[in-house]
Amino acid sequence: MPDAVCSIEMPGFVGDVAIEYVTSKYTDRDIAKKKAGFASYAFTFWVADNEHTAMRVRALTEERCSVLN
Repeated sequence: MPDAVCSIEMPGFVGDVAIEYVTSKYTDRDIAKKKAGFASYAFTFWVADNEHTAMRVRALTEERCSVLN
């Protein structure tokens, strides 16, 4: 289950988006498992605690990941 889900409705897109905050304590396996678990959402908005964690998320999920400042 993601940390949050946002329902978005706009021209050309209607769907649920998963929002997940990832910290350095997450293992690669944890991140991969979360990605697989979020497959039913239109997409996942990944947010990480630092740039190193964000780089891991990007590499493992092949998706964008922002850093929370």
